[in-house]
Amino acid sequence: MAGYHRGTEQLRERAVDTLRRHGGAMQNHELARIAKEEDWPIHHEKMWGTHGLLNTLREEGRVVKVAPGRYALVGSLEATNGGWSIARNRILRTTRSTVANGGKTVARHLKIKRLDAVDLLRALDLLAEQQDYCCAQTKVPFDESVPDLRASLDRLDSDGHYDDGTVTGGTSNLQLVTHWYNMAKGTRHDYEMLKLLRLHAATMK
Repeated sequence: MAGYHRGTEQLRERAVDTLRRHGGAMQNHELARIAKEEDWPIHHEKMWGTHGLLNTLREEGRVVKVAPGRYALVGSLEATNGGWSIARNRILRTTRSTVANGGKTVARHLKIKRLDAVDLLRALDLLAEQQDYCCAQTKVPFDESVPDLRASLDRLDSDGHYDDGTVTGGTSNLQLVTHWYNMAKGTRHDYEMLKLLRLHAATMK
């Protein structure tokens, strides 16, 4: 890659310190902006300078990639929760979009879905924490940098609504699973999906 810059140990320490001062995680473009403002002695064009520093720190086991273009210090909260700070906002947007499009007639008729939650972001955070930032059914850790392993909001009852119980006073119909699990599950019940997974796992031994 043209302009790839591993940087000196001093520069890499500077990058680590900058990450630490910003909560332990940053987007590459944010670090590149700071590097340019502070005139770090690296090649800035197309952010290859900080990209090189961050990837070298990854090779050294000092940072991990938690989402596209986003890096976190090993041991930081974001490094241990699979990039949840990014995932929660993505899930909020997609859920609102899904609910808004529910019932519309396009190429096919979509099921009407309702959002019943006083504060969906808070509900998502509670679910993630309760599940230890892992898939509710497979226990696979979420990883925002791997599309199939990204956290995905799932309805326990696919015919039900996005209901966390705070509006209706009932039981929550929500769980967080990996994107792959959610896509594979479709409209099945979890017990059917887990039965299929166990069958495949047993056959592969």
